[in-house]
Amino acid sequence: MTEGDRERLKLTANFLNILAAGTVITGGVAPLVAAIFQTSVVSLAGGSLGSLICLAVGYLLHSAGRSLLRRLDR
Repeated sequence: MTEGDRERLKLTANFLNILAAGTVITGGVAPLVAAIFQTSVVSLAGGSLGSLICLAVGYLLHSAGRSLLRRLDR
């Protein structure tokens, strides 16, 4: 693996991690906060389900980025 390939791999993993963080904040935390403070028409149950889905997607994206970085150890 060339140095350029290693850098591209790191950038891809970083991009996936940023997507994961954005997904967790936008879809996971914000709807729950809005439901708790009753500033949204979404119920707490609906917000919780959407938040759990977004948290899971964020975790999967983060895990994909970590698995890409494991290739650097080989």
